[in-house]
Amino acid sequence: MNRDHTALIFNWIRENIFFVVLLAVAGLLLGLKDILTLLFSSWPHLYPVSNTDCQTWESIYLYTPWARQVSLMNLFPADPFFALRQSVFTSFPFLTIWGMGLILKTVCFGNLDAYILVMRACLPLFSMLFIYLIVRRWLDQYFSAILAFLCIVGAPYPFIIFGRLPGFGWATISNMSKFIGQVSIPLEMTKMPYPSLSFVFFAATLLITVRLISRPLKNRSIILVGLLWGMNIYIYLFNFVYGVVFAFLLINGVVIKDNYKERLKELVSKIIIANVCFFAPLFAVLLPFAIRQFIFVDAIGQELVTKIGWLGRSRGILFNVGELKRIVLTYLAALGIAWVYKINLRDLAAKCAVPVLLLISYLLTVNLHILLGKFVQSDHFDIRIYMFLKPLNLIPLLLVAYALPDKSKKAFILLLRAVFFIGLAGIILMLFLQNIGLYQAQVRETAPVMKQIEDLYLPLSHYARPGETVASSKIAVNFIVPLAGKNATLFVPSFVARRSSNDLINKFALYAKIFNWDRDEFLEFISSPPEEYGAAVARFPDQQWIYDDALFHHIGYWFVFHGDQSYLYQKEKKAAYRKYLVKVFDRLDVAGQSKENGVAVVQSDRGINRALRPYVSNVVDCGHNYKIYRINYQ
Repeated sequence: MNRDHTALIFNWIRENIFFVVLLAVAGLLLGLKDILTLLFSSWPHLYPVSNTDCQTWESIYLYTPWARQVSLMNLFPADPFFALRQSVFTSFPFLTIWGMGLILKTVCFGNLDAYILVMRACLPLFSMLFIYLIVRRWLDQYFSAILAFLCIVGAPYPFIIFGRLPGFGWATISNMSKFIGQVSIPLEMTKMPYPSLSFVFFAATLLITVRLISRPLKNRSIILVGLLWGMNIYIYLFNFVYGVVFAFLLINGVVIKDNYKERLKELVSKIIIANVCFFAPLFAVLLPFAIRQFIFVDAIGQELVTKIGWLGRSRGILFNVGELKRIVLTYLAALGIAWVYKINLRDLAAKCAVPVLLLISYLLTVNLHILLGKFVQSDHFDIRIYMFLKPLNLIPLLLVAYALPDKSKKAFILLLRAVFFIGLAGIILMLFLQNIGLYQAQVRETAPVMKQIEDLYLPLSHYARPGETVASSKIAVNFIVPLAGKNATLFVPSFVARRSSNDLINKFALYAKIFNWDRDEFLEFISSPPEEYGAAVARFPDQQWIYDDALFHHIGYWFVFHGDQSYLYQKEKKAAYRKYLVKVFDRLDVAGQSKENGVAVVQSDRGINRALRPYVSNVVDCGHNYKIYRINYQ
């Protein structure tokens, strides 16, 4: 980097100093809990697999093993939980997988703590920067920076702090433990890799789209936009769907705006050319995905779609009515002020096109089921994308404020600045207390349990050779195994691994048999929970916290079926499933299945199945009343 580039960077920082300070504050708040944990906790690590919030558990156990395998140069991992060295070119979404692996290997040098800190605290800052650069086209530094900050923390308005704290007042402030408990929920943006990594790509593509389409429209710009949104299918499905709808509306809107005075034939011709330039590269990039999804799809792939629970049939128009009312009122307020002060509505509409089209795109994507009959669940568009774009609906009101006559403008902007500043201060306070609450929970709930779990895992890993399957009677110990990438585990989640339900049931039956579970214990572990538990148990990580002593109850059902809840409510299907479980458990060949699954090292505090005892070559006491059994089938 030469002196000119360095000077440009310092000049930009100087000109955008408020944003840079707020960016630093955002980074500190996003990573404060993790930094406190690394510096002061008795278990100074960021990958708890028990006694932690479900968001952290899901991010770590379901996705981090993929990053580990890519960092070990398996670029297309088939199954990072069991088939460690196998590759398959249908790994999806491979750009996200490569991104995670690249960060773990090159940026963090394989250190899992550093990787998690970067994913949670650093990547969202890039998203904040990209959103700031988008908004900065229309607003000043102050409001642009605050809107970008609100986007990252998922707060649609700067004064949302008062709505987030029930009974906000001195009674709440005086009871600090209650106050902290109300805000001790991790931010959605810290969930990795979705949306911490996926939204970076979305925001970057959105920035490029807005900048290219805002200039005099050229066909090559449209082609580039089509290529970029097409690539998002290999990053995150919801990025792709939402982005394509937005880009389509924006491109056609700009073409119509620039050529509406021309004859209808010429206008239609230009619209057709623009859409061909957009969709041709889009479909070209999409072709490998289409081939994989519709030509090479197998029974396991079809089953996986059902398990994920993304596809579903919905009735009527979907949207949060209360949320829509607030957004509509914001736009009506802007229009009302513009009408009273006779502000040029055409100029205002041109500047507000992006937030309006983002809102329309959201309304269209969440209701595509009306057109297609069946489509992905609408909540994923909200919690992974649009909740980080809702603050942009304040842009019209702010633009109107700047278009007011000088006397009114000064007072109105001063009022808005005060409201935004108070809201910003409140949110920063809330995030600070959130970090304190989460750190206290880590010290009190997570650290003592994870110290024991790691004490058990280390000797288990020590006595296992690379690639061998290991198993511990302490369920949470098995969750650490794939994070290291050295050994295989029988705990394979169907949500992300290409394994049939029958294969996973056999693996869990084998696990139960190895540790001498009786039939009732096995059924408690893997059968569908009682109907009164509802979907929260069927989708295990939807519980707010995951405790070590609760892992035994129905977690196997979530591993096998994830979002498929049909076994909960269809009595005939539930009864047939239970009958099948009993059959598998009773007829399982323990020695044969152990050999087939490569089980080589077993850790237990309750002995092991007698069918494996003839193959035990060594027994080692590893503390906490656990023993390690080395199994040799030769």
